[in-house]
Amino acid sequence: MSLGRGAPFVLGGLLLALLQKSAYAQSESKPPFYDIDQESADEKKETGFSGNVTSTSFFFDESANPKLDSTGMAVLLDNASPMGRVFTDLRLKLRADHISGGKADFIADVRFRKQFERCDRLVPQAIGEPINQCLATQSGRLNGEERDIRELYVRYREKGYTLQVGRQFMTEIGAIKFDGARFEKPKNKTLSYLAFAGLYPTRGSRDYRQDYPRVIENPLDPNSTTTTRLMPAVAGAGASYRRAKLYGSVGIAGILPRGRDLSGLEEKTRILLSSNGYWQQSDKTDVYHNIIVDAASNSGAGISNISVGVNHRPSNSIHVFAQAHRVDTETLNVQTQVILDTQIDPANAMTPNAALDTRVQNNWYVQRVAQESVRIGASSAFSARRFQLTASGAVRRRPEIEVRRNDNEIIALGKAQAADINLHFVDRESIKETRISASITRSFDLGEDKENQIEALDRSKSTSVVINASREILDGKGEVELNINYLKAADQSVADCGLASTLLDCFGTSQSTTFGAGVLVFYRPDKNWFAMAMLSAASQTLITSDVVGEEPEKQPALLMRTAFVRLAYRF
Repeated sequence: MSLGRGAPFVLGGLLLALLQKSAYAQSESKPPFYDIDQESADEKKETGFSGNVTSTSFFFDESANPKLDSTGMAVLLDNASPMGRVFTDLRLKLRADHISGGKADFIADVRFRKQFERCDRLVPQAIGEPINQCLATQSGRLNGEERDIRELYVRYREKGYTLQVGRQFMTEIGAIKFDGARFEKPKNKTLSYLAFAGLYPTRGSRDYRQDYPRVIENPLDPNSTTTTRLMPAVAGAGASYRRAKLYGSVGIAGILPRGRDLSGLEEKTRILLSSNGYWQQSDKTDVYHNIIVDAASNSGAGISNISVGVNHRPSNSIHVFAQAHRVDTETLNVQTQVILDTQIDPANAMTPNAALDTRVQNNWYVQRVAQESVRIGASSAFSARRFQLTASGAVRRRPEIEVRRNDNEIIALGKAQAADINLHFVDRESIKETRISASITRSFDLGEDKENQIEALDRSKSTSVVINASREILDGKGEVELNINYLKAADQSVADCGLASTLLDCFGTSQSTTFGAGVLVFYRPDKNWFAMAMLSAASQTLITSDVVGEEPEKQPALLMRTAFVRLAYRF
C-alpha cells in the first residue's frame, strides 16, 4: 500500500495513539459525553472533561473492461466511474462541565475530512482528446476538504434559566441549526419555555467556509460581478414538556433570507410550525410523532414533514407496528444558492472549454417533491426467543412532478404509486452459536387509480436478498459478520431512446443485477476503545436500451470494491 492510499488509516491511527496516554488519567467509572453523568460534590468543584475521538477512513473504487464498438475498438467513455473515493474523517467531541467549579459548560463537536485525489486514469475532456486530469474524489459542498463545526457553544446554567451561545441545534423546533443564543426557562418540573435567535447557515453545508457563501447579486445579468454574502436570520419560540410516560415539544420559527437580490426571484420569509413527542400509553403501547408545517414560504403553505407511528406489544414475543410518513424535499433558495450553474459561451459552444465559465447561482426554482408512505408490520419470536420472524408491507405514493429544463421547457411526471413487501428471519443460536439472518424485499408497481389520476409507479421493479451470519470472537470482545447480498432491478420501459427521444422516453430503460459479499469485524478491547473494519466486493451487470432501432445492449460488468475502517476512543 502506497502512502497516498494508506494515509487515511495512518492519520487516524496516529491521532488515537497520541490520545491513549491521557486515557489512564481519566476516571474509569465515568461514562463520557452524557448528561446523566453522576459526579460527587468534590468533582463538581473542578472542570470535568469528557468526550470521544473517532477516525473514519473509507475507500471505494470501480473497474470494468473497456466497452467495444462494432469494429472491436474501445469506446472512449469508460463504463466504470473514473472517480474513486478515498478519504479520512476525524471527529472530536469535547465537553467541559462546570468550568473551574462554576456554572458554565463548554460543548464542541468538530470534524475534519481529508480527501486524496487520484490521477491514475485518463479522463476525457472531449472526444479524441483525453487528458490525465485529477478528479475531486469526495467531499465538501464544492469539493475539497471539509472543516465542519457541528456544535460549538457555551452553556450557562442558573436556577431559573439556561442560556446557550454559539453554534447549536434547536432540536425541539424542527432541529434547526443556527449560530446565536438559546434561552430556556423552566416553569416547573414538567414544562419549560424556549426561545432562540441568530444566523442560519446554509443547510447541507459541511464546511464553515461555505456556511455563509458570497454569491452574485443578480445572476440574470451575465455582466454582473457584484457579490453579497448570504447571512439569513432565524428566530423562534416554543415549549417542551416532560413527564414519566409523556414528552415532546411545540414551537414556531421564522427564517428571513436577508440577502440583497436584484433578480426578482428572491426567497420569501419562511415560517414553520413544529411538534414532536412520545407517549407511552401503557406498558404495551406507545405512540410517537414528528410534524413540521410551513405556514409561509416560496412554495406556499403546506406540510413539510410528518411522521406518526404506533408500537404495540400484546406479549413479550409479539410486536405489531404501524407508521405513516410524508417526506417533503422542498428546498429553500437560501439553502441552494451555492449550486454551480454552468454558463455556455455561444462563440465557443463546440470547443472543449465551452462549459468552463461557471458561476454560483443565487436563486433556484423551488418545488416540493413529497413522498407519502404507510407501513405496517408484525414480528413474532418463538422457541424460547431463538427464532424471530418479521413481515412488513408499505405503500408509497408521490404527487405529480414538473421538471423545468435549461430551455425552460416543462416536463410533467404524473402521480404514481408502488408497494414494498419485506420478510426477515433470524436464528439467534444456530450452528456453533452463530447468529444467522435472512431478508427478502420485493418492490413493485400498483395498478392505476383512474379516479384520482394516479399512475403505477412502475419505472423500476426490484428484488433484493440479504443473508448475514455473525458470531462472537476473542472471548466476547469482538464479533465477525459475513454477508451476501443480491439485487435485481428492471425498469418497466425498454423503449428505444435516442437523440430524438424525450426525457420520458429515456426514463426507465435499464435492467441491472448486482451480487456482492463482504466481511465486517467489530472489536472492543476495553470500554474506552472501539474498532471496526469492513471489506466488500460486488459485481454489477447492466443492460440498457439507449440507441434508436437497436436491441438492448449489455454493458461491461462493473467490479466495485469497498473498504472501511473506524477507530474510536472515549475519555
